Amino acid sequence: MYRVKASTEIADPGFDIGLTTNYEISIQATPDGFSFCIANPETYHILYIKEYQFVDDLPLDDMATLIGEINYSDDLLRLPYRQIKLMYAPSRLTFIPDALYDPNQATSLLDSLYMDTRLHQTVFTNPIKTLDMWSIASMPTPLYEALTNHQPAALLYNTSVPICQRMLSERYTGGETQIIVNKFRQSFDLFVTENGRLTLHNQYKSINCADMTYFIVNVIDQLNLDADRLSLRLLGDFNTLNQDINFLRKYIPNVVYERNHSIFHGRVVDKIEIHRYLNLMNLHLCE
Repeated sequence: MYRVKASTEIADPGFDIGLTTNYEISIQATPDGFSFCIANPETYHILYIKEYQFVDDLPLDDMATLIGEINYSDDLLRLPYRQIKLMYAPSRLTFIPDALYDPNQATSLLDSLYMDTRLHQTVFTNPIKTLDMWSIASMPTPLYEALTNHQPAALLYNTSVPICQRMLSERYTGGETQIIVNKFRQSFDLFVTENGRLTLHNQYKSINCADMTYFIVNVIDQLNLDADRLSLRLLGDFNTLNQDINFLRKYIPNVVYERNHSIFHGRVVDKIEIHRYLNLMNLHLCE
């Protein structure tokens, strides 16, 4: 294996490798890395988390090869599970209301919204019942094949689905205006929810906190939101040791790292920064 490091690996003392057919595994692949989480799906007991970080910015073929190597070399990824859920961070993504969704038009809709990537894309869709809409996304076919060849039984999602299903509806927000940021190493997804509905979703390239703050403040300005009254919730690749959150609070007073809400538990949860792996854990709750 090359150009990769295991940055996090935590196992619960009660994790039994011989009982994986009773467990569920959720897997996330992004341009920055590869991670997975093993849980008891009935009790939400998190049993194991592991993250691999890609050391370099990889070309597509190298990324597909590296994902294949991880799947072959990691013993836990070769075991049988009760259910397997696989999540990818797409660069081509849109949402459409239930009433307008036509699965036969999914590919042409994405093609009309995004410039030709000159890479063959595999399109996949997910219903988001809490918001009465569908997500339509795609990934380069070589990556799709690298992921599904090793996990052919996996249910496929994009990284926006757990956020939309678990964090945006009025049931979870109380109808308050909120901005949710899911950060990867050099990009982030931004969601605006008002009255329990998705107002805006966008993706941004960002290499530092100043860039991110600019894009967030611009969204607040364009939507005429009151920065003093909304909540900014952060999850993903945020380091609590740096000063990013303090920088953001210069412009948005109410900034928080997203929390567990007591759904997930166990010694693994006690040892991690919950916001870093919350979306991966929330994938266990997706239908």
